[in-house]
Amino acid sequence: MYAYDLLSFDPVYSDENDLHCRPARESDLDSMLAIEESSFEFPWSRDDFLFCLRASRCEAIVIERDAAVVGYAIYERRSSSIRLLSLAVAAVARRHGVGAALFGALVALLDDKRREIVCTASERNVVARRFLQRLGFRSRWVERKFYREIDCAAHRMVFSLDERFAYVDSHDVKKAG
Repeated sequence: MYAYDLLSFDPVYSDENDLHCRPARESDLDSMLAIEESSFEFPWSRDDFLFCLRASRCEAIVIERDAAVVGYAIYERRSSSIRLLSLAVAAVARRHGVGAALFGALVALLDDKRREIVCTASERNVVARRFLQRLGFRSRWVERKFYREIDCAAHRMVFSLDERFAYVDSHDVKKAG
């Protein structure tokens, strides 16, 4: 399992799980699709994945344990943020730090120019929204009828380095005072 220092977000290896993060390849597609299909009510298609893997604006990373893909994240680097398009972890690997490790890899991409990670989570996907909230994401607004497949709202979730540091600073002041 990985833990993250609140300020540095450096991963700290903390148990027997040997997790390795690397850029995704087309040869990972079957594993990514299997994880996707077991994770979402309306999973992406093979064509959706291929489009992202081949698009110049999209990037994907996978997490491996014992040479098997157990999670992935697909994202875009935008001018002032990283837009998380999809993140999923294999059912057998959930609650073992894989999602946090993927998040840590995304946080490591933030810099002076890109200060936020933004994503959309279905109103019906309570597990995902709670996971994102534990990582420090906040729901900024709700967009009604966001999904074409279902009449369901989406929460725009944002993780902001600026808000995280403001929280840490205010928390330290309360402790000191």
